[in-house]
Amino acid sequence: MRMRMDIFGGLVLTAKLLAVTAVLSVCSCVRRPLLDPENWLQLRLEVSVENVQNVTCDIYNPEIPLPDVDPEMMHVILYDEEGKQIVTELYATNKSVNDEGKPVFRSNLQVAPGRYQFLAYNFGTEAAVVENWRTPATAIVHSTEVPERISKKFVMKSGIEDPVIYEPEHIMVSSETVEIPYHTDVYTIETEATPIVESWYVQIRVDGLQWVKDAQAFLSGMASANYIAENRRVTDPQATVWFPMVKSTDKGETVICAIFNTFGHIDRSRNDLSITFNLNTVDGKSEVREFNISQLFETENAVKHHWLLLDEVIQITEPSDIKGGGFDPVVGDWEEEHRDIVI
Repeated sequence: MRMRMDIFGGLVLTAKLLAVTAVLSVCSCVRRPLLDPENWLQLRLEVSVENVQNVTCDIYNPEIPLPDVDPEMMHVILYDEEGKQIVTELYATNKSVNDEGKPVFRSNLQVAPGRYQFLAYNFGTEAAVVENWRTPATAIVHSTEVPERISKKFVMKSGIEDPVIYEPEHIMVSSETVEIPYHTDVYTIETEATPIVESWYVQIRVDGLQWVKDAQAFLSGMASANYIAENRRVTDPQATVWFPMVKSTDKGETVICAIFNTFGHIDRSRNDLSITFNLNTVDGKSEVREFNISQLFETENAVKHHWLLLDEVIQITEPSDIKGGGFDPVVGDWEEEHRDIVI
């Protein structure tokens, strides 16, 4: 009798286990990948650098340093369709070079299928600062102002009270609307970033260049910023761009020259398109020359190549009291500067 009860109890326990197993099999989740293919994306962002005038093409003077157009990191942002809020963002650092010599950034991201506004720009520049990027409509890049020790002499002599800024680094931007379809395999967003900063070449002949220690230029009538999603220049307020000059020669004549970066010049600002050269001589004196170059921006060299070739000549006479050596293309002693980089 006892054996029969044990067998009966075992049968009941087995039936209960089978019932629990059946319930669990109905309620349990189907095995799925950890990453849903419909939300799994790849980014391939190509940076266009082959047509940057005075950097990769239209180079007037190959003997002087060229601006850097090789970004190391891209800040990538996807907004909702209305551009009201950020859906996802990342910093792409995986860079390679394609067969055409263009930098290519790749990264992975997760976004559900849908329609988005896409914005990407190179990150890590020092003078050029991108702010207000929480929405594409407000994303703006401007350049930091130079120290007062640089700007005050120019402002006093010229009377121009516009901000005096460093030349901005090249900013490469990709801005577009992207449509991400439903997909079972990994979907790739392919886009291209292009420069929104211009590079120009400027030079002027100097007789007596051996008596010049260092030189710099102030170019007024420039755009002060750029709304990067629309590539729209900010023309109010205007800005004056400061940049150092270097020593060189052109067809056997001594010149001071530079390749400088700018957000662009303001065409209607004809009275303000002027350039001021500040040349410090070896006897500790400063020679200042100002030229209105409004008409120079309309020449074929300027329109086609971004070359500003002044016909004038700056005369520097031999100083009677020489305190130093020859041309030294720097501003002066090193001074510690602190700048905020927005992250």
